[in-house]
Amino acid sequence: MARRRRRDDEDEDDTGVEIKTEFFPLAFILFLFTPKIEIDDDVYSAQWGTRFFPLEPGKYTIRIYFPYIFMPRCGENRIKIRVREGEVARIKYYAPLIMFMPGTINEVD
Repeated sequence: MARRRRRDDEDEDDTGVEIKTEFFPLAFILFLFTPKIEIDDDVYSAQWGTRFFPLEPGKYTIRIYFPYIFMPRCGENRIKIRVREGEVARIKYYAPLIMFMPGTINEVD
């Protein structure tokens, strides 16, 4: 279970992960399918775009996918990250052009 920080526990320094999910513009049909973000087995539904998750410092496994027609975990890929106190880890996920392939996921600066 992810060690999420409560909003009232936050101070001036954000600690957590910022996740940006994107897809190729001509694949606009993906707007109809909500990406799923798993942080250590906790699943969150998110819109395409950028979302911040406040987390305690530590190591996390982040898995991102989206349901697509008859595929419940389309484009699934994962990354392991370390969140440090007072820092924000930034992750970028790009949906695959071919739905049977994994999406691209990277930690960015």
